[in-house]
Amino acid sequence: MRYILVIYLIVFSTSIQGQSDSTRLEAELNLSLKDTNFYNVVNSENAIITNDSTFINIAVAILFEVYGKKNIRKQMSYKTYHIKHYWVMDGSLPTNYKGGTFHIVLDDRNCKVIEITHSK
Repeated sequence: MRYILVIYLIVFSTSIQGQSDSTRLEAELNLSLKDTNFYNVVNSENAIITNDSTFINIAVAILFEVYGKKNIRKQMSYKTYHIKHYWVMDGSLPTNYKGGTFHIVLDDRNCKVIEITHSK
């Protein structure tokens, strides 16, 4: 009986702790959404994505989720461009290969996806 009580207390305290963490995190999220300038470097004019390898890592992770790893890997070598505050990446296909390629645009200041498409 004592062991059951101990197990119950461990499970119950873990459950409460998870709820308090969740509540705390939700409050922090709401504060961030309410005041986007509060301790936030993302709203500055400074780039967060400062080089093409970082951009490729972020973009490929997003593209894998949307279009699948196999599909995106077939479109290597990726063509990347940095224009003003935007990173642009296009997939490529071998010569005479039929199919489409992806196109993704991210804001370098906040990593926001501006556009993501795939041609046919």
